[in-house]
Amino acid sequence: MKNIFIILLFSVLLSNHEETISYLVKYNGIKAGEAVLAKYIQDNDINLTFNLKSRKFIDLLYKLRESVSIIADKNNYSILSISKSTQQGKYKKNFTASFNYKKSIGQINNNEFILLNNIYDPISIIYNLRNQILDKDKIFKYDIISKNKTKTIEMHVVGHESIIINNKEYHCSILEATNSVDNEKVKKTDALKLWISSDAYALPIIIEKKAKNGNIKMEMISYKIIE
Repeated sequence: MKNIFIILLFSVLLSNHEETISYLVKYNGIKAGEAVLAKYIQDNDINLTFNLKSRKFIDLLYKLRESVSIIADKNNYSILSISKSTQQGKYKKNFTASFNYKKSIGQINNNEFILLNNIYDPISIIYNLRNQILDKDKIFKYDIISKNKTKTIEMHVVGHESIIINNKEYHCSILEATNSVDNEKVKKTDALKLWISSDAYALPIIIEKKAKNGNIKMEMISYKIIE
């Protein structure tokens, strides 16, 4: 219990820091490029950014690009506004969205709707989970943006394991997304699997998601706190 308290306290302290996390990106097992996940604090707002870019030789075969910019709630990392653009080969998708929780109004690509719950994206889900106790079999529900609508998924803690990345060992909690309606695996576009370190930093060591024609796996290269 004491160790859990220390980890939670350290996580709260870290939540007030800016940081960048760099990743090696593998596409279907091939080293394809790099990605950077970052958190900045500006005017008391939490800014989350994610940028993925494939290497030039991969671009000739299957161009990968993803850019996400989120202003998130400072307490639970739910989305206040988001801008996202994705390219996987010839497939391209762009959208913007904003959510006013006080007025219960959401807007995705200028389409307005009644907002029932907090809204998340895989990036904001990662940051929310980093502040949770990830005991085996725990379930965390999130409403996400999917095909310009919202849907509910569940992140299940399916186990724990030790992995070695860049010659360093991390003990991690493993989480997978399932459909909250039938408890089956989510559609390919919403699939997400995470390895989050069990230490006080709660680092997303591996992020795995489905692409249109394969699998994108990101392995952490470096982590930096910006003082």
